Amino acid sequence: MKHIKPVSKASVEDVTAALQGCMTSVLEALGLDQVAALLKKEDGETT
Repeated sequence: MKHIKPVSKASVEDVTAALQGCMTSVLEALGLDQVAALLKKEDGETT
């Protein structure tokens, strides 16, 4: 039996979140705290 995993919306969101996390870490490492803070704000809180 073949098990084909459909790409669900959740998995796409997980990948996106992981990429954003990596980007934020890189920006912080480069010292771009303001940009990193903006990314975190976008990611976390939606007003």
